[in-house]
Amino acid sequence: SSAGDSAANGSAFNNFDYVATNGLSTSWWNDHYRVIFACNEVINTIQDSEDATPADLINESEAKAIRALMYFELRRDYGEVPVITATIDNPEDAFAPKSSVAEIDAFIIEDLEFAVQHLPATWPCFLGRATLGFANSVWAKLYLYQGDWANAYAKSTEVIDSGVYSLDPD
Repeated sequence: SSAGDSAANGSAFNNFDYVATNGLSTSWWNDHYRVIFACNEVINTIQDSEDATPADLINESEAKAIRALMYFELRRDYGEVPVITATIDNPEDAFAPKSSVAEIDAFIIEDLEFAVQHLPATWPCFLGRATLGFANSVWAKLYLYQGDWANAYAKSTEVIDSGVYSLDPD
């Protein structure tokens, strides 16, 4: 690693020495919450709709899977963080107390449980959108960070056995 690839900023995360004046830390936090707020807007708009379509259900699932990834990364890097599910209409709506890691994990699992029920295995026309394999991979990674090896193995095996993914040849 070198100074050119933000090694100094990365070591701040590794050593839990990050502060609000660290540009990388600030942008990591802010950018993750921007994505969370966008996901919340999609989810809340669909849930408030009285005529949601099957496509809306997939979009809600995709937003929940992406939101789960954002909260996983924040939880991994900061520990306790605020869980915000409201659509942000006023700046003060973005302020909330921190949730415990256990509460964040439960919230992530709730989002992923919904997502795996409705996401497609593949998107033939829309590569890069969230899929069933994406949601199960985030879930497996959460289990790894929890030290729940059996469930991490089970979720990883679901992804591997799906037949959608493979390793690149040598």
